[in-house]
Amino acid sequence: MRQLQKMYRGIPYSPPTGLSVQLGSTVTTIHVEDASDAIFPPGENIAVLQHGGNRETIRYESKNIANNTLINVTRAFADGDVPLNWPQNTPIARNFTSHDLDVVQDNIEQLHADTESKIHDLDTDLQESSAALSDATNTALQVLSRIYRGVDLTIKFQEEISDAPFNGDPWAWIQNRIRSNNFTGILPGDFIPLEVAGNTYNMEVAGINTYERYGRAASILPPQIDFISRELWPDPIPWNLANYNNGLDSMTTPFLASNANAFINSLQTSVPNGTGASPPTTTVDYRSGGILSQIPIEVRNVITPKETLMGRRHSTGILLPDDNQWNWRVMDELWLPSEVEVYGCRQWGSNVVPEPGFGSGGYVQYPIFAQNMKRVKVIAGTDTRSYWWLVTPRGGSSTSVAVVSLNGVAAMSLSLTNTAGATATRVPICFRVA
Repeated sequence: MRQLQKMYRGIPYSPPTGLSVQLGSTVTTIHVEDASDAIFPPGENIAVLQHGGNRETIRYESKNIANNTLINVTRAFADGDVPLNWPQNTPIARNFTSHDLDVVQDNIEQLHADTESKIHDLDTDLQESSAALSDATNTALQVLSRIYRGVDLTIKFQEEISDAPFNGDPWAWIQNRIRSNNFTGILPGDFIPLEVAGNTYNMEVAGINTYERYGRAASILPPQIDFISRELWPDPIPWNLANYNNGLDSMTTPFLASNANAFINSLQTSVPNGTGASPPTTTVDYRSGGILSQIPIEVRNVITPKETLMGRRHSTGILLPDDNQWNWRVMDELWLPSEVEVYGCRQWGSNVVPEPGFGSGGYVQYPIFAQNMKRVKVIAGTDTRSYWWLVTPRGGSSTSVAVVSLNGVAAMSLSLTNTAGATATRVPICFRVA
């Protein structure tokens, strides 16, 4: 867009005055008989010398009315003139010149071109804004209608992810977005593909700041996204090696003492292997075969352990059918959701009066599971549905835990060791980035 040329004010009827002294061709101060505003507009402006068929347009930067002088004059300013010698009394006036006309016409043409360009740009912006608004409206309607399927964030934000400092690493990018509390364009249901052990797991945004400000007073939770894979780990996993859903002396929270937790977090530890009040334990070693050991290092680098209030179910020498207390626990890098986080309410967990909330009071439903059946999951690499484990021990039982059935029903396990048949139970990959 070119800048408009300067236009000079005129004087009605262009009254002339004369040179009070002779003007040489190189002189840049012009002495006139009358330098008042009635003859010459304030500088910067132009005037025309005219005598005996010769003409010269000059430009003056300023004038001194008291001394009747035009100051800092540019000679032969326009119209193809050359600086001349002019005798005393040569007429000089602020005439309308071809330069004035050329500038007016050029500016009009430029303004027209600029206006056309702005109209075109506005039209383009309007079309783009309308398309963006339409997309945003459609997405909002899908979310409200519970039919939003989510988008691949690595495609939607490809340019942003490919730029420095992320250089194509979507997990470094999402961690930066989270820590900047910038969730623009990210919705529950969107996902980042994760390759693990030859299978693709679409890590779905289960919730954005779902647990904002949640936690013990000394550790208020910063911005976070909890990811839960759409797909299940191919191999069925025993929740425990025996039908036992209590904790141990060493860890009174059942899930954190379980075989399932050891497997998903690639731990070497002792897990229950009996059904009595003080069951025997077996040492398991999943350091090389568990799930976490196979997660790419760039993903592990951004995972933050999940702290939550979890039910405790343990009393030395006594087998408990319900939770008897709760504790703040820092879960390992990978975890499973509770039945409240999936269903939005207690289904099979403890319901012991007067304190039924030990296993459910510390949770809230993830938006991804609200008012839909996205809890129905398939085995990675297939389209086959499967049961999957939750962290919640069944209430009124010492041998069962809550599960999501292959058809989406809120169910409870018949066996914690179930790894075969239609009710073989698996796990999704779940982690937090904060």
